Amino acid sequence: MTYTILSAAEAALNEHPFPFAFLTLNNELIGSDSRTGICEGLIEDYENLSADESDPDPWATARFGLLATASGAAQATLIDVAYAQFPGLQESLSEDELTALLHPKDEDVLEFEAWPRDELPLILMAEGYAPYTDVTAPKGDGIVWVTSYDERQFLDSLERLGFGKLWVHTNALESLDADF
Repeated sequence: MTYTILSAAEAALNEHPFPFAFLTLNNELIGSDSRTGICEGLIEDYENLSADESDPDPWATARFGLLATASGAAQATLIDVAYAQFPGLQESLSEDELTALLHPKDEDVLEFEAWPRDELPLILMAEGYAPYTDVTAPKGDGIVWVTSYDERQFLDSLERLGFGKLWVHTNALESLDADF
């Protein structure tokens, strides 16, 4: 795969746009012929990974690691903003709620029925819950679900967390539709 990282200013001058482009928080534009190329631009050594017996899908493992890190950072920001916006929220959170909020995103999931706090979103990695595992997914409008299951969902999740913006050229969509 081919990818190019440009500054936003350089990208504006590029007369041959890539079908896929991802603008990062630090204002770099990763352009590529595919979502795989975008992942290669975001994840170190992604293009050099290879499957083996110990990890049959190292690409999924790499995406999961980056998304878990991004989810933890986004969760910390959401907590900080909610504490500032809703005085007394910090004192009103139960120990179970605090545990859910602060639980590392790359560790085994916590099992609970529902997230009761719409004013403080809880970011959860979908891979830890049904249908990916036997753990029932909690309910609640305040849950932000992210997943690294495939490259499309991974990039969509990074975008949902505010870590970048993905653009897909119309021609790329037409060629993707032809594949289905």
